[in-house]
Amino acid sequence: MMKTQNATKLFILLFVLAGLASCDKGQETAEFEVTGDVFISKRIINAETKYARSFYAYGNQPMTSVEVTLSEGGVLALSEADETLRTWIDLPTLADFETIVPEDGIFDFTVVNEDIEHTVSDIVEFTDPDIPTIDSVKYTKQTVYVGWESASGADRYIVQMVDENNELVFIGQLLNSDFVKYVIADASGTWNQDPEFGITYKVEVHAFFFEDNATVENYQYNVNEVTIASEDVVWGN
Repeated sequence: MMKTQNATKLFILLFVLAGLASCDKGQETAEFEVTGDVFISKRIINAETKYARSFYAYGNQPMTSVEVTLSEGGVLALSEADETLRTWIDLPTLADFETIVPEDGIFDFTVVNEDIEHTVSDIVEFTDPDIPTIDSVKYTKQTVYVGWESASGADRYIVQMVDENNELVFIGQLLNSDFVKYVIADASGTWNQDPEFGITYKVEVHAFFFEDNATVENYQYNVNEVTIASEDVVWGN
């Protein structure tokens, strides 16, 4: 299985959703454009439903800084996702998830490109969507078969596998809403590390809910919520 170089769970997810890592050089001469996106994730941790916010800024040219004015007050500085400086992020760890739903509302992004300040906004309206239910996870001959019950209203799914440190092992393709099964195999997605025989991994199904005004051209920049289901699997058993 092929490993990606210097990949992280977060950057691969960005690459799958937005494809910004392959921006062509022609964009450097185009008028600068930036999109800010804030969404709330929901998952079950230690039998409790918990929530956290994620922040993204996507530009068609490099940015030198990105700050977000939070709906509840205060300012959050984002960090560059990679050396292109076109994507800036602030994403939660498992420890950041809390039982209280974070504030939604209006979030203002202040972005600097070529010493010029730009401002864009994103509106988050949390609807408390369902978490998909994983009903089958089975390992057979270096392959994991995953099945789940769909989350009502979900627009897309991604299946991934992480290790005990929540580091990405595998991430699959972005799936349409009618998918309820997936195969984690050599050629079915991107591998960030080789799984080890006898080790327990966590299979996750991520359900994406887009904003009401999202279109087929821009849905990847308009995520409103993500819900995450997970189940353990032993590689080799």
